[in-house]
Amino acid sequence: TTFTGYAVADFPYTDVDGGDTALISITITVVESSGDLEKSTDGSSYTDVAANDVILNAHIQHLRLAPVADASDDITFTFTVQDGDTSSSAYVITTSFAAANDAPVNTVSAAVSGNEDTAISIAGNSIADVDDTSMDSVTISSTQSGTFSLVGVSGLTFASGGGDGTDDTSMEFGGTVANINTAIATITWTSASNSNTNAVLTILTDDGDDTDSDTVAITVNAVDDAPAFSAATTAVDAAENQQAVGTYTATDAESDTITYAKSGTDSDLFSIGSSDGVLTFSSAPNFEAPGCGANDDSNTCTVIITATASGGSDTNTITVTVTNVNDNSPTDMALSAATAAENAAAGTDIGTLSTTDGDASGNSHVYTLVTDSGGATAYSGTDFAIDSAVLEVGSSPGFNYDSGTTSYTVYVKVADGSNTAYVEAFTISITDVNDQTPTFTGVDTTPSSAEGASGAFESYTIVDTDTSGSYSCTLGGADSGDITCSISGTTVSLTYSATTNYESPADADTDNNY
Repeated sequence: TTFTGYAVADFPYTDVDGGDTALISITITVVESSGDLEKSTDGSSYTDVAANDVILNAHIQHLRLAPVADASDDITFTFTVQDGDTSSSAYVITTSFAAANDAPVNTVSAAVSGNEDTAISIAGNSIADVDDTSMDSVTISSTQSGTFSLVGVSGLTFASGGGDGTDDTSMEFGGTVANINTAIATITWTSASNSNTNAVLTILTDDGDDTDSDTVAITVNAVDDAPAFSAATTAVDAAENQQAVGTYTATDAESDTITYAKSGTDSDLFSIGSSDGVLTFSSAPNFEAPGCGANDDSNTCTVIITATASGGSDTNTITVTVTNVNDNSPTDMALSAATAAENAAAGTDIGTLSTTDGDASGNSHVYTLVTDSGGATAYSGTDFAIDSAVLEVGSSPGFNYDSGTTSYTVYVKVADGSNTAYVEAFTISITDVNDQTPTFTGVDTTPSSAEGASGAFESYTIVDTDTSGSYSCTLGGADSGDITCSISGTTVSLTYSATTNYESPADADTDNNY
């Protein structure tokens, strides 16, 4: 700071001549030791003081002394005093300067320009402070909600809520001057999305006592942005038998007119509204006859929608999965087995039912017993029942092969819950079980025969309604060893084991009674 407070009293003297009491002038005999001592006669126009310059009493108040920049050393100069007749000896006056804090000084980039949404480089920034090697804070802010980033953040301490040095809308940090200068040497600034409003970047530096604030003007050029979809890919399900898929629109920042087109593997199967982005199947798909994919055999279809405006284009890849609908009626039924043994217990499985249905999958078939091919009346009998998809013997079956009923006709109705039910008749064969005890007809308990007889002397007919099983005969009694029995078909024949001789009986009590 320049000192301007010199007064006559700062140059005191004594004079033995009592009449010489007024200081007329001083003479600067040795100029200032450093800095710049200047003189003026009116306080407005100054020149440097040279050796032996005479400064009149009235002009002493206009002396001023400026130290060397940023120096606080004492400054001296030598003078003599004149009283009108003589000069004094030389004296040295010392002017002391107290140290003062110098404000930091920012150096910032000249005005810059660039396109919206594109990083703009703001280079050549730095700070300097002759008194300090670190800054309490550096605050960087921007209008237009733009974001900015530093070259690096090494050695910096960010204030709470003061950003982190990357893509910030404002930031506040401290650190050494060297680390700060490295960080701010190049600042990259990016506009708010799709904004071409010009902006101002402000750098405010604070060393704890003084501040410096500088700005950089940023000109933002408008760019015609391409339209944009909200997503690059979309997956959607579409039920068979209908054409609708969905509406897929993009947005354009400049509100340019957008047109839509289709491409991709299965694009020939679709139509797209050129102005509204409505995607439909050209013909309703059939899940049971897929036509998508590279081999036209898939229900997963791919179509690419391209949105185009004056600024460019964007794409959205749509994956459409055709889903099955229960749209076909059952057309046939099968029964894995169709026989039941007479006297079978209730609940005995007869066979498992299965259905032919044009729908590829996902149908739930329900089986019920009905009285006829019309299927209108439910079966109320007890011979048969259905458990889920299994035909089984009913709660009180009346199967009796021996009574002559060897088969039944059973009507089964199958429904898939959505379409016309199907009825089919099945013939269930009843198999015979060997459950009857055979009897005889034509039995003579006291037959007689002449001695010497050969061949069967007695025969009986077996009575048995069972068709299964085989017959055998056994003999008992004291004379069973003398008689043999044989069976042919249903005829039992008795013959003597040896030729009989009345005079020599072979029976146990030899009375010719066997």
